Amino acid sequence: MIELSFDELKARLFPLVRSTTYRAGLALPLVRAPFLPLLYAHVALEHEGVRRLLVPEDAALFGKTFSELLAIAVGNLALLDHELEAHPDAPGVMRLANDDGLQAARLLLPGFLAKIPELEGAVAAIPNAATLLIAPIADAAAVERLLDLSEAAWREHPAAISPVPYTLADDGAVAELSLSMQHPLRDRLRRAHAELLTHAYGEQRQSLLEAAAERGVDLEVAICAATSHPDFGTVTTTQLIEGLMPLTDLVFVVWHDGDEEHAVLVEREDLHRIAPSRLVPAGDFEPPLFAAVSFPNDHEIAALRAVAVWSAR
Repeated sequence: MIELSFDELKARLFPLVRSTTYRAGLALPLVRAPFLPLLYAHVALEHEGVRRLLVPEDAALFGKTFSELLAIAVGNLALLDHELEAHPDAPGVMRLANDDGLQAARLLLPGFLAKIPELEGAVAAIPNAATLLIAPIADAAAVERLLDLSEAAWREHPAAISPVPYTLADDGAVAELSLSMQHPLRDRLRRAHAELLTHAYGEQRQSLLEAAAERGVDLEVAICAATSHPDFGTVTTTQLIEGLMPLTDLVFVVWHDGDEEHAVLVEREDLHRIAPSRLVPAGDFEPPLFAAVSFPNDHEIAALRAVAVWSAR
């Protein structure tokens, strides 16, 4: 720990927006607060050009609550410049010009999107900490260009945050963008949500499997995948296994009858309704996991066949 008093350190606190960092499949204890689905506002201490995320022991040493530390960090961020410039490769899209690594954190500033005079309603993207993209919500072409840029930046950055676009809710808080069923970008939006969830479950799964391997424990964790369905558009899927399972839109149920393999694809709600005793919540995981404790019986399989959105023999 740096040998300085809190009064000397507090000007070096800044907020960061990040997804969950895992240890053994569980969220690493850090000074943070929920910000958006699957995203958190963290507090970092800047020292010699490096930002270190604060842990609960830091808060105890400072004698401050998480919310007090976050308020101080956001206040420090508010003192910096917030200049916007036109994106050179995307007409109608703006980006934050300041190259301070805190671009995405600007969404934590109260009223930041509402104070942009060029816009009457804004869509924002924070694919990584060093990128903040903004487009007018009424300009569908600009929003599509924003989604293209955000998706590419999210995929390419080692410390990705989110491909999902955000906007202001009626209460003035930052919220996920919502589009009507008829909007031409609705499935792009669904895909962004699915990819963010798939990424989070992938990070969680890798952490769980690595921890299990270190302990010499056999553990099965189902994969969460994003795919396109002709009726539902972009959805998340997984397979029913006797192990841990992510919470997805659709679930593959696969079984064997002699040498024949059978499979159905069902909506998750139908699986929980038809075979509720087969799945139980599994611990304090984020995003949530379920444990499949046993396989559906013949009666439940017949009921799942009847409601399946796809089946194969």
